[in-house]
Amino acid sequence: MRRQRSALLVGLVVVSLGMASCGSRRPLSDFAAGGGPNDRQVVGAPIDPAAVVPGGAEGRVAGERAVNTPGAAGTAGTAGTTATTRAPGSTGLVGSTAKPSAGGGGGAQGAGAANVASDVGVTATTINLGNIVTKSGAFGPDQFTPFYYGAAAFFSDLNARGGVNGRKVVFNTCDDAGTDAGNDSCARSLVDQEKVFALVANTCLTCAGLKYAASKAVPSVGGLAIDSRDYALPHSWRSSGNPYPQNGSIGYKGQLYKPATQYKYFKDKLGIMKAGVVYYDNTASSKNAGLAVVKALQAVGIEATGYGLNVALPNYDSAVIDMKSKGITALWDAIDIGGNQNLCKSIDSNALVLSAKVSTISTWAQTVGSQFKGKCRTYIYSVDDPGALTYDQVDQAPVAAFRAGMKRYFPSREGKMFQWNIDGWASAMWFTDAARSCGADLTRFCLEKFLDQPKGYTAGGLWWPRNNNKWDFENTKSMYSCIAIGRWSDEAMSFKSVDSYQTNCNTSPLVAFTAPV
Repeated sequence: MRRQRSALLVGLVVVSLGMASCGSRRPLSDFAAGGGPNDRQVVGAPIDPAAVVPGGAEGRVAGERAVNTPGAAGTAGTAGTTATTRAPGSTGLVGSTAKPSAGGGGGAQGAGAANVASDVGVTATTINLGNIVTKSGAFGPDQFTPFYYGAAAFFSDLNARGGVNGRKVVFNTCDDAGTDAGNDSCARSLVDQEKVFALVANTCLTCAGLKYAASKAVPSVGGLAIDSRDYALPHSWRSSGNPYPQNGSIGYKGQLYKPATQYKYFKDKLGIMKAGVVYYDNTASSKNAGLAVVKALQAVGIEATGYGLNVALPNYDSAVIDMKSKGITALWDAIDIGGNQNLCKSIDSNALVLSAKVSTISTWAQTVGSQFKGKCRTYIYSVDDPGALTYDQVDQAPVAAFRAGMKRYFPSREGKMFQWNIDGWASAMWFTDAARSCGADLTRFCLEKFLDQPKGYTAGGLWWPRNNNKWDFENTKSMYSCIAIGRWSDEAMSFKSVDSYQTNCNTSPLVAFTAPV
């Protein structure tokens, strides 16, 4: 049952993130400090989880209570007061520069005017924001919290610099425990009790509550729903962009679409002509995702062989031996982290030499160094699609600012750095530049006007442009896009960027695959 649950979750990650995945799971003890992700705080200097005594409530706002039960947002604290509890549940003061980032636009409205209580969750001195994250559950406390940490670090730095047009950000985060019931409870609590102005950098595994937030016209900026439900909803700007109608149904006519950019990249750059795809044949989400990868590989002229394994009794050796006999030199998968570790052991024991073992951004993390052993680890690539600057590119000013913010507010995350941390930071920047464009009169209408700009948003160069421009699915057969590629380096004990996303671009077939129901 545990393995079936993990396979289901990984299948959702695969479908949501672009048809190839390798999950990650950590023990709950890694997040043992007290306070939980369900607190409301205006934070001056959040401290790292590892520095807090488990169960403690050091620095919490007077009158505030810590709510550790997943699915409930914390009781409101006193605006403007400093709290230093851990995260999730602590928000740092992070910020962007005074000007809207490149790819933004729109001047400040009402410049020079005094701030007013202009909309739900907005006072003259604060902006009340929400965040729903899956911290608890089968994948542990690290897999789906990186967006939160990036956004919390950004808002911490922003508040330290004075906030948004003089307003400090209050960042309320809620752990949904990876269930629809928990997600719905979080959404209702944040919307109805906390009265948040917007949601920022959500990362939920199963995201039923987002529908309720959208029904109340609460904007959701950045982040992503692993089950793809945010694709269907109005008032939603997914971190990867949203090309679908947002009419209540996921995708277009039951299909999701993705350019085959990464598959063409590996064919053109590494000369991959034969690939294997491993999935669980008796788990629908894993099987559908694996077959989608096979389809995408074939679309760019790579001979792809699917290997459907029994989730309970997977025969990795049989699959690997067959790959070796066929001359396969690259491998994609749609299985969980435990399965991947066993697959890697089989690859090494059977001396299968690969040019690439490819996973999605969900695996782009420093923890690969401790989770995988042997030569197989050196084959691991990860893909961020659409592209972004990568966390190792510290020679790039936007990445240097991000790394400095993360180190300042969450120093223990240095060894658990995820590429998703950058997307959380950029999501918070997206909200901030949109809010800043409104000046004193900050409203949801004004915010969404900025977010809807057709030219897209680049977060000062961190992102390939993100927008909600709709694709012509009936007539568009190929698309130009850019992706980021990272490869694990044993020498650096880190993922290293393979070129930059600005140069990892091509025109490739647009591939359809079944949307989750």
